[in-house]
Amino acid sequence: MQEKLTELEQNEDLHSKAVAFPDIARQARDETANLHAGDAENLALWNQFLPACLEAIQNVYDRLDIHFDMALGESYYHPMLADVVESLKQKGLAKESQGAICVFIDGFKAPFIVQKQDGAFTYATTDLATIKYRAEELKADRVLYVVDSRQSEHFQLLFATVNEWGFQNLELQHVSFGSVLGKDGKPLKTRAGDNVGLESLLDESIQRAYAIIAENDDAKPEGSELSEERRQEIAEIIGLGGIKYADLKHNRDSDYMFDWDKMLANRGDTATYMQYAYARVCGIFRKGEIDRVTLRENQSALKLQDETERALALQINRYSETLESVAIEARPNYLTNYLFELSNLFSTFYNQCPVLKAEEEQVKSSRLLLCDLTARVIDHGLSLLGIRTCERM
Repeated sequence: MQEKLTELEQNEDLHSKAVAFPDIARQARDETANLHAGDAENLALWNQFLPACLEAIQNVYDRLDIHFDMALGESYYHPMLADVVESLKQKGLAKESQGAICVFIDGFKAPFIVQKQDGAFTYATTDLATIKYRAEELKADRVLYVVDSRQSEHFQLLFATVNEWGFQNLELQHVSFGSVLGKDGKPLKTRAGDNVGLESLLDESIQRAYAIIAENDDAKPEGSELSEERRQEIAEIIGLGGIKYADLKHNRDSDYMFDWDKMLANRGDTATYMQYAYARVCGIFRKGEIDRVTLRENQSALKLQDETERALALQINRYSETLESVAIEARPNYLTNYLFELSNLFSTFYNQCPVLKAEEEQVKSSRLLLCDLTARVIDHGLSLLGIRTCERM
């Protein structure tokens, strides 16, 4: 805190503003209360700011290929907040404390504040309104909150309040996650010391992926195979996939260290490694001039002779139980672990078992089917993580 104070005092612009507006925190709270109360000027400003904010956020979602079936902002629930507080009062759960309306839950030192002294509502009030809406209007039976682990106490209070409020049959789960750290073990920062913005992170990942792709393509003995447009497309797939996978492969409760070199490596537990396995299968079928759909339609039986074939087939067979575990526990790292193991087993199989040059036609057909199944699972599994594949890398 002393370091921050010294930094502020040394910054002439910030220090002059701090001196000029010593009561800025209270003033900000007052404006929030005015907005909640329906003040015309505040509402007009809010309506002016909102479209630009939503557009900026949507641009990032579009870039990451993230889509929503429904999106209801916090403001959607504003008309319901007063009724929530009144309902809590009527049930004897909420009462006044030092001018604020609070819910006191046994076992918690802090109260759950649903209306502040100045009349403004809180995140707690909105969260309660959303639960009521989702249970009564959307008929939800399970609600997941993907919010960082520092908010754990808030959700413990929220869930306890909801249970006493009368929604005992609703399953509520805080899908908590840790922080992203730099190599110094501290929260990821830019060289200037600011928090790294997501958009600049995406840009750099794509640039790094492009450099790797261009270098590898240019180094091919027969000459480069990819057009500039294709290089850019693959770089985006690999760059964005690398960031998503790096975030999802860790136990979500833990902090993790962000490392560019490891994230985009084509060996090890990375999206690139799985994408490369998929592209390798596509290369087999391309080289053999074999249509994968036609192969499936022939319905040839698998003939598992080698131990590596059997191990790969067994891993493919475990896919459904892996997805079930991911869904129940809301832990995507179960899926990344599965895909990493699948890619490892495929690599071992590929190195030990000739596919196109198999001695028997039935063995060749079986191994091609096994390759196709592997690629389909990798492609589907990565798609569930929001990661695309490409047939050439």
